[in-house]
Amino acid sequence: DDPYAAMAAIRQAFGDGWLIAHLWDLLCRARAVRSDPLEGSPLSLRQYFLLQYAKALGGVPPLWQLAAAYGGDLLSEPGAAAEARAWLGDLLLSAAQHDSAAPAGSTLHAHKVRKLLGVCEKLGLTAAADAVLRA
Repeated sequence: DDPYAAMAAIRQAFGDGWLIAHLWDLLCRARAVRSDPLEGSPLSLRQYFLLQYAKALGGVPPLWQLAAAYGGDLLSEPGAAAEARAWLGDLLLSAAQHDSAAPAGSTLHAHKVRKLLGVCEKLGLTAAADAVLRA
């Protein structure tokens, strides 16, 4: 009956991963829980859990596009946009630099750079696009 107690139990058992991010997102969308900012943070619990999940995905280099999609969803939300934008810039730059298997100028490298720049354009991340081009 208490979604906050359930959240605490889920976090203790499974951490801040897929389950809590998606469950809390559903509860917020159903208006079963409030989406007030956390104490001392501009983020709501929903935004915090989604950003933590995006960061976990971003820690696995092949999942950078999925991580960017989760982070990008937070760009239009007051309170989360600034933190999401900063993290996305770091993620995209890291993805550009992580392409160690493909030498600069190769077809694989050029394809990945185009993908990165496409994400930057879609999300309006001009500073990140500049950083990717310099990487």
